[in-house]
Amino acid sequence: MLCPSCNQFAAQSADSDPELELDVDQVTDDAVIVTGNARIVVTSECCGDELKEANFDVEISMDFEGERVCYCDSFAVVSASASTTEDYDRTKTTTLKDGTVKTTPIAPRYQTHYYGVEVEVTIRCDCGKTELEGTFSDKIPASSMDELV
Repeated sequence: MLCPSCNQFAAQSADSDPELELDVDQVTDDAVIVTGNARIVVTSECCGDELKEANFDVEISMDFEGERVCYCDSFAVVSASASTTEDYDRTKTTTLKDGTVKTTPIAPRYQTHYYGVEVEVTIRCDCGKTELEGTFSDKIPASSMDELV
């Protein structure tokens, strides 16, 4: 992919932190649901221009563990952190007719490259007695990301 600033083939980097927007969506008797959006961007290493992006719909359901201490109806996000992940499909798994599983390595040229996001959230009720934590992770093939150039 060409860098739009210097017009050269650019190495790609996903080192930037994801953009994260989260809200407490629903409070029920046994869980709190946090929803939002996470956006990851792949940039060019030479000039730092954005080349590709992916948006993830985040939904985290956090159950009350044991007996619920308070019955507040409103919760707020106390802390939220997100990181970009990279992964490859390095092996192909095939199940044979006799039920055995065969794993074959994939040549580097044909490996699928994935970019993903991992989100960690902590929420607290208004009175401060209840604090819940939850995580979310998802990934997408690099070829499925939206190109910005």
